Amino acid sequence: ENGWRRWLYLLGPAAAIVVTALTESRGAALAIPAMALIAALLLCRDRQGRWLVLVGGGFAIAGLVIGFTVQGADLLGRFGSILDTVGTVLQTGQAGGDESTSQRLDMYQAGLAAFQQRPWLGWGWANLGNAAAEMNPGRFGDQADTLFMFHNDAINFAVAGGVVGLLCLVVILVAPIAGILASPRDRFFVVRLHCCLSLSVAY
Repeated sequence: ENGWRRWLYLLGPAAAIVVTALTESRGAALAIPAMALIAALLLCRDRQGRWLVLVGGGFAIAGLVIGFTVQGADLLGRFGSILDTVGTVLQTGQAGGDESTSQRLDMYQAGLAAFQQRPWLGWGWANLGNAAAEMNPGRFGDQADTLFMFHNDAINFAVAGGVVGLLCLVVILVAPIAGILASPRDRFFVVRLHCCLSLSVAY
């Protein structure tokens, strides 16, 4: 598409960022800087792309300024609470009053303990709940024989398949990039590279 309608494609990433902000999803928000960096690096290959990066960066800065102007105290409070939680975790290994972080820490600790118990082939995908219940019966005792996940793909693969599972995860992440690097260097190569880098990094 070479006409003005090609600019409509920019509404996709913008809408994704707005939806992520509205849902207040911390995990999804972590992908935004990485996705923006990948897009910026690939766009900077030509003059028009560099202008687009500059304009997009300007809108992003303006959005941050407006956000802090309208909800500055609330945003600073949230940012401060995140820093406080991180500091508490690093110092004590506990999440303090943040129940969401506390649950995830318990999941991660149970998952790492389960991996250490069966490091090579793991427990199997059907036994993630059993592994969690056995490693931490106080928190996850009722998760035995249930569909369960550790809220972390690396730990899920480690518990389910051990070292072999982790190697499978690496292959899943690397495969799109390896495939695109082996593809022809035609005029759509950069587009395919952007899509595959975004797929692997965001995942």
